[in-house]
Amino acid sequence: MFTLSARPAVRLLTLCVLGASLAAGAAAQTDQDGRNGLRILVPFGPGTPLDVIARDIAQELRGVLNQQLIVENRPGAAGMIGGAELARTTAPATTFMLTTHNTVVINPHLYRNISYDPLKDFAPVGLVGIGGYVLVAPPTSPFKNLDQYLAAARAQPGTISFASLGTGSGPHLCGEMLVAHAKVKLVHVPYTTGSITNVVGSQVDSSWEPYATAAPFLKSGKLHALGASTKYRPAIFPPSVPLLPEAVPGYECTSWVGLFASAKAPQASVQRMAEALARVVQTPAFQERLNTNGFLAKPGSPRELQDLIATDYRTWGKVIQDASLKLQ
Repeated sequence: MFTLSARPAVRLLTLCVLGASLAAGAAAQTDQDGRNGLRILVPFGPGTPLDVIARDIAQELRGVLNQQLIVENRPGAAGMIGGAELARTTAPATTFMLTTHNTVVINPHLYRNISYDPLKDFAPVGLVGIGGYVLVAPPTSPFKNLDQYLAAARAQPGTISFASLGTGSGPHLCGEMLVAHAKVKLVHVPYTTGSITNVVGSQVDSSWEPYATAAPFLKSGKLHALGASTKYRPAIFPPSVPLLPEAVPGYECTSWVGLFASAKAPQASVQRMAEALARVVQTPAFQERLNTNGFLAKPGSPRELQDLIATDYRTWGKVIQDASLKLQ
């Protein structure tokens, strides 16, 4: 029987360990550099406005970064499934998430059982754009403008209804913010889908809808706008759409889209992606495409996004508290 002497065996074992260490180091370096590819998580389903924006950004980033980049949808639980995956990722140098303000500044106040802390578990990479919602009513509505709507709400407290995409959604909270600022009492009617079809059919008095969702209904005359929630009028709206911040003192309800990394991500990875994202968002062609989704391009650095989060975290926390909202 052939027997390996002790000294060569030790030498062979040392070489094996060294080889494994070098291979692991090379794999880690490849992951650190992103040469195995990057991925962007989207915490909502395929075909949603956020998904469309994410795939547009990914296409542009592939050219800027000159490497593979895939988009993976992680829908469910109001964005919290995707948020949890980013928080616990084992590949922080190469995993990012494109999301809306809901995931970051609303969910922590709204849900008791959220499994991550976006302020601690996420690292801001950059702002992409801001958006908003529009208060709409059917053509048969007696409310032809905001003044008539609010006057009726004051004259008949708790009888005028507004629909939204669900309790705690961006549209719902825009409605609650109007209740607080205009000092009226309205009835919220939550839908998981189909809120706009119910207002078209006059099953509810009014509804808050994302800009891109409402635009074709405003254009066709199936709905009319009582007011847009932002200080800017989206390019996809008729110029006659009034702006609520001009009519209600202190009111402004905005959404936004931003890119995030894990808080565990190396600073070099965050900075590299931040610079690439800024290049994409600053291009006129991308900004034009963003406009078609009702957003206004607003490039922002990691620090600028961090400052926006701090402000909005306080704003929405107060709205949610004042409305006594809490979900499991």
